[in-house]
Amino acid sequence: MKRLITRYEIFAMILLMILTSGCSAFTSKPLPQSSFTIVGKEQTYEAKVFSYSWGLKDNYGKSSAVGVQYDTVTVPSKSKLKLSFNPLPKSYGNLEEISGEDITNSKIIENYNTGFTVPEKPGTYTYYYSATWKEGSVAYIFRIKVEE
Repeated sequence: MKRLITRYEIFAMILLMILTSGCSAFTSKPLPQSSFTIVGKEQTYEAKVFSYSWGLKDNYGKSSAVGVQYDTVTVPSKSKLKLSFNPLPKSYGNLEEISGEDITNSKIIENYNTGFTVPEKPGTYTYYYSATWKEGSVAYIFRIKVEE
């Protein structure tokens, strides 16, 4: 006697095929790395991962990017910084400059993909930016101290 396949079995097989056919939620790829370089100097500094949504994993940073612990890099005023990613992202998010300890005192820097110039005014600045890959998105953060 032959057994007919039920609608539930068909639905379960289709769902299984969808989930296992390259769904990026099951990625085992590590988080992409990002760094910044002071143009004209050869040293590269790693940006810290602030938050991410990568495959099925999520991790969100503190509500204030200023409160994250990481090293501060001293740079001369008006220096140009260049960001890099490994691997390159599919798209870039905003780059925000946060001056001092007041997160409400921030501005968005447009077109930073080719680099950007740090402020002339001495002080501590925190930079927050994000990028997206097919597996998800990652936000990074770094802090500089501008000196004359």
